[in-house]
Amino acid sequence: MTVWIILSMILSILLLLLIWALWLPIHVVIAFSHRNHSTRAEVEIRYAFGLFYMHRDLMQLSTRWSDEGPALTLKHDPLKTDNPSQPRHTEWTLEEGVRILKLLPIWRPVIERALKSLRRLLVRTKILKLDVHADVGTGDASTTGVVYGILWTGLGVLVRMVDRFTVLEKSPEIEVQPHFHSVILEGDFNCILQVRAGYAIWAGIAVLRAWKRRQSDGTPDSGTDENSDGKY
Repeated sequence: MTVWIILSMILSILLLLLIWALWLPIHVVIAFSHRNHSTRAEVEIRYAFGLFYMHRDLMQLSTRWSDEGPALTLKHDPLKTDNPSQPRHTEWTLEEGVRILKLLPIWRPVIERALKSLRRLLVRTKILKLDVHADVGTGDASTTGVVYGILWTGLGVLVRMVDRFTVLEKSPEIEVQPHFHSVILEGDFNCILQVRAGYAIWAGIAVLRAWKRRQSDGTPDSGTDENSDGKY
């Protein structure tokens, strides 16, 4: 009898710990900056009061001409299994983009199933901070005014969409600065969001199931090229 009581207590404690772990929030910090011809992005994830911490630094975004035409190259942090002195490169070419667009009709059922799960996650996501700062100028006062108005309208639509699908804890800080006599396009984006671990795990499992169902449907892969040796 004593053994069963001890086992019951242990199972009860483990169950409480599991419920507590699923209820704890995950904090995600996303930062993007394009200033002085330099583009940087960072992603930070914290969980369980910092016991789990992950920081990903997307170091540089650039364009180049590849064998398949225009390409977008992303240089980011090496993984633990890589040589730390050699950043990883991920490249997306125009040809790959066109191929992905052609596959959208085939991918549609998978995308719809994944988006359905992600929508349920978004409505349970809290946006603690959302800041957007942009500097725009075309060198001509009239066209700068037009671009300024289009950018403000686009950001307004974006904020309304975020407010519709998530929970905004505070009003976003949006600032667009026009430069009527210079050519410039720079900006900063900062976002802090929070979601319960249980909801995130549930959504991840649902998306994974949709992805695995892709294999049974015979949906092809996009074939994005990632090179870990950092040489081009």
